[in-house]
This record gives sequence, structure tokens and C-alpha cells, in this order.
Amino acid sequence: MAHEHQSGTIPKPDLANLDRYMEAGIDHDHEQHELLGFADYHGLYRAKLARLHSARPIPADALLWTKDEIDRADSRPVAAIAAPPRKLTLQDTSTPVPQRKTGTR
Repeated sequence: MAHEHQSGTIPKPDLANLDRYMEAGIDHDHEQHELLGFADYHGLYRAKLARLHSARPIPADALLWTKDEIDRADSRPVAAIAAPPRKLTLQDTSTPVPQRKTGTR
């Protein structure tokens, strides 16, 4: 990309599925697992994109979500793609939170 820029051509990135990549990234629990700790970082994203694709089809792009990945995701049963349920924890509300005063006086 740097060589293309130096030669005067400006590369145009493929941003077609950027919102879906963002959904896949947000879905990951960053507090629990460090992304750089995964050996197959791209495979993790492909699995998340496959789960999103099962709910609403994602068109192929030039990044991770290619036509081959779509064919693999479409051939797998939905249960194999589904993510395990996340355990949600609520904050401890045993101590009352002080209320802010609103208004001008």
C-alpha cells in the first residue's frame, strides 16, 4: 500500500462490510479474552461473521468474508455456528446510589 501511494495511485479499501466487522468485534468479550492471544485470529472473526451471516446474509468482500467462507457458513447447520450463551452479571446494587439534584435551584 505504501508503494502504491508513492507511485501516485491511491488505494481504495473495501469498506462494504465494515459495519458487520464492527458488530463481530463488539460481540467479543474483550475483558475476558485478549484477541492477540488467539492463534487463529482471522478464524475467530470468520466464526463470528458466520454467526451474523446466519441471521442476515452478508455479501462477500475482499477481506475475510469471501465467497468460499459464505459457502462454508451456508453448508453448516445453524446450531454449529451459534455462539455459546454469555453469562451476564449484574452490578451489586446493595448500596443505594446517591441521586443528583436536577433543576436550577
